[in-house]
Amino acid sequence: MRLALLTAVALTGSGTAAARAEPQPLWAGEVRLGGGVSLSSAQGQMGMRRSPLTIAATAAIAVHDVPPLAVVGGLYLETLDRTAAGATAALRLTPGAHMRLAIGATLLVAPYSLYGATGSVGACQRASAGLAFCGDLEITTFIAGSDLAEDHAVTQVQLIGAVRFDAP
Repeated sequence: MRLALLTAVALTGSGTAAARAEPQPLWAGEVRLGGGVSLSSAQGQMGMRRSPLTIAATAAIAVHDVPPLAVVGGLYLETLDRTAAGATAALRLTPGAHMRLAIGATLLVAPYSLYGATGSVGACQRASAGLAFCGDLEITTFIAGSDLAEDHAVTQVQLIGAVRFDAP
């Protein structure tokens, strides 16, 4: 009985890599669209309004297999009630076949500046070879820049929808 169990473990592997249904892609590109709410404080009052619509085009490159870690970077745009362009960068951990966690930074540089920290949690579902649909809950806190009132931060909470193209 023990020999059969040890043989099964040896054949299937162990740890995080075995729990994954598929290997981490070597590279991936995503087109992301997000919306949600912005929270800010002014004169001691907390305000909430609709966040700008965000559009991002990112690329990810796998840098470590166990744990599955990728470096992500790309262009970031805000649009609708305000327009700005910048960049985003993050480290993304994929602890399971579908789940993903990321932490990074978002920088808006034109026509005004905003600098902030970003974190997200989400999941992807493969549609076909090389194509997946993803959803994330993303929180970005802008802590510096020319578009912030002095000593105030703006936090955006957004739901992100994405289409991912990848190659294992």
